Amino acid sequence: GDRRDQSVIAPLRSLVQEEFGLLALNALWALNLSGGLDEKFAAIALQHEDPYVRSWTIRLMGDNRQVSADLGRQLAALAGAEPHVEVRSQLACTARRLPLKPSLAITQQLLTHSQDASDIHLPLLLWWAIETHVKADPVAVVKLFEDKSLWELTLVQEHILERLMRRLASSGRQRDLVSSASLLQLAPNQSSQATLMKGFEKAFEGRSLADLPPQLIEAIANAAPGE
Repeated sequence: GDRRDQSVIAPLRSLVQEEFGLLALNALWALNLSGGLDEKFAAIALQHEDPYVRSWTIRLMGDNRQVSADLGRQLAALAGAEPHVEVRSQLACTARRLPLKPSLAITQQLLTHSQDASDIHLPLLLWWAIETHVKADPVAVVKLFEDKSLWELTLVQEHILERLMRRLASSGRQRDLVSSASLLQLAPNQSSQATLMKGFEKAFEGRSLADLPPQLIEAIANAAPGE
């Protein structure tokens, strides 16, 4: 029963906190199996000095596909400050599994790590975390880009903008085309507009432009380089 579990949980929690490496990880996995890895303890484990303890804590908490507002905020803060690329990768994978609000908050922080722009995995993981919400709520995804500082980030410029525009423009749904117009209107400079237009052109290769919503026609006209 529950009492026996409690007698196991306390020593396992101590092991996680006091140990490193495989010993700490084995204790964390056992704690998870015995029901002792709740959000309160996860908040402690996320501060562990061992990056693999942090990474596995993130992974195990993501298995529920939901987190409280507090844990969501802690994960986003960690995403901004996390020094280890493996842990950032896990945060990106977990972001993809979470609901819109914590997912985008975590992803937005991960996008600030410009050193990851040349990483073999992370740019795509971050794109997938964003893409997972595009179908359900394109407006919320585009709203993220009201933050002008986001446009200056290397990861966003090199890996997100063109893909996002292409994804919105290729769905064929009017609301997605309207969202692509909003994104284009938010672009703060010509180079961002040009990157977005590249995505748009790829989406519309061989397709008719006849049914474009007026907002998008206007946004494209405004994005054209001045004569």
